[in-house]
Amino acid sequence: MRYCHFCGNPLEERLEVFRATLCTSCNKDLRICRNCRFYSPGAHWDCRESISEPVYEKERSNFCDFFNFTESVQKKPLEKKQGNNARRILTTSLIMACKPVIFFDSGIGGLPYLEMARQRVAGELFIYLADRKHFPYGVKRPSEVLAGVMESMGLAIRRFDPRAVVVACNTASVIALAQLRKRYDIPFIGVVPAVKPAARSLPAGRLAVLATERTLADNYLADLIRNFAEGCEVIRYPLGKLVNLVEYDYFSTSAAEKRAIVSREIGDLKNSAVSSAVLGCTHFILLEEELKSAMGGGVDIVDSREGVTRQLIRVLKDKGSGEGCPGGRDCFYVTGEAPVEERYRKFAGKYGLEFAGILK
Repeated sequence: MRYCHFCGNPLEERLEVFRATLCTSCNKDLRICRNCRFYSPGAHWDCRESISEPVYEKERSNFCDFFNFTESVQKKPLEKKQGNNARRILTTSLIMACKPVIFFDSGIGGLPYLEMARQRVAGELFIYLADRKHFPYGVKRPSEVLAGVMESMGLAIRRFDPRAVVVACNTASVIALAQLRKRYDIPFIGVVPAVKPAARSLPAGRLAVLATERTLADNYLADLIRNFAEGCEVIRYPLGKLVNLVEYDYFSTSAAEKRAIVSREIGDLKNSAVSSAVLGCTHFILLEEELKSAMGGGVDIVDSREGVTRQLIRVLKDKGSGEGCPGGRDCFYVTGEAPVEERYRKFAGKYGLEFAGILK
């Protein structure tokens, strides 16, 4: 019989698929049931805080000295193995309901995507992860972005065993989505510049794609333009400095200062007779009003939130609707080391999330 090391409930009797996580003190594996994991998503699991009965006879303070049960733990339960299609099977609808949906971005740019999903999708537990440790993605080499995304997403998947993951970052989606889908047996939904819907509403004319240098240089964007915007004149316009404005200075900069900065960065583009502007970086959505003002009232601002939300709804419908998680809380995590900057707590509050600290 296996037991949860925190509540002591027998896992098999509850038809519970357990997960392994690491003790923050001794780095050994812990078995934690979903009830503990998802009703307390902000916890930093430490075996010294575990119960001592009925699993063990010794005192809690000595737990780290006699952990020895790694033979029963599968450390990477969702990773596909070569030579077979072994996977962890979900055994009850309760487990399905309590598996969260993760929204992942290099920073806070994916929050508007999560906001729309929470408005449209009922009965789901949501986790937001800002990859503060590897921010920013947009100025790094593809190999660096890929390594950072795989590290942080691997940590999140081992911790939460999600129902689905939305990679709410254009750069991460373009560079890492294929590798994530290859490694993990989980639905991944990517975010790419909304060139197709923008071009559909503008069969001929001038279209601007506003993005980071990394996204603008990628062949994926070139393919989107060639396949869906052949009749348009497309201007690729880098606005990497606005990413830092949103990530670092959103709360410390006044509305007037934001408008002035955006207007300066837009520069001559405002005089380029652009009919539509595609937001090719999720961070830019938080400056949507400033961009509209800088480019003129006649320019349509297009982003991919609607399409991503519809795809998430389709994916969750195929997997079976969640029935909610009593006591579950939608949480905001960051990667990296302490101390965590106050702005992340402010962003969590702005979007109605509980700030849960550093994901470990």
